[in-house]
Amino acid sequence: MSDSNREHEQDARIDRELRAAFAPPSASAFADAARDVVTPRGGGPRRLPRLLPIALAAAALLLLAWPVAAGWLNDRSSTSEPLTGDQLGAMWIAAYEDAASRGFQGGCCEPSFDLPQACLDRFACRIGVRDEARVAIAGSYCGLETGGCMAIIARDGALPMCVYVLPRASDPRVTLPAGSGLHLSRRKIGELVLYALAPEPVTGSLAQFVEL
Repeated sequence: MSDSNREHEQDARIDRELRAAFAPPSASAFADAARDVVTPRGGGPRRLPRLLPIALAAAALLLLAWPVAAGWLNDRSSTSEPLTGDQLGAMWIAAYEDAASRGFQGGCCEPSFDLPQACLDRFACRIGVRDEARVAIAGSYCGLETGGCMAIIARDGALPMCVYVLPRASDPRVTLPAGSGLHLSRRKIGELVLYALAPEPVTGSLAQFVEL
């Protein structure tokens, strides 16, 4: 065997070993873990602990950090299975609790966010809020995994909410785990679907969002 063939075989072996060592948990596994925290297996609903956002943030960092150690491996999203509605619901609750623990501001919120431009860049359409709307966009959510959806922090007066935007074609009809204590409102705008997560129903708040 030539030296070049030996080097190629050695590189291929190292590549296989690194893929096995640094294979990340799937997005669905992360969502299942988030759902189990909100609603324990084999038991009734429980109140989310104060340290939950910190624990979930650490888990999210571990989930996202693996490509640094194996930088030349393929993007994991190319082989991830689509998330179900209940999996997305669990992830969205975890993100909401993370934002709530930080007052829906500071490190979890990017105030320079431009909603119409962000939607144009990502979905090839523009949505925003009515000129006379009582709903105000605080910024984009920066924190835990939200299943690939656009996540926004908004306020209707004093009521904070997380708004999640995704294409209608990718909408799995999101549901929340039992006992979450939160409400999920839904609205279709053109080819997009908006979900709002808040302590109370906010259908009226979602009605303030329009296609531009």
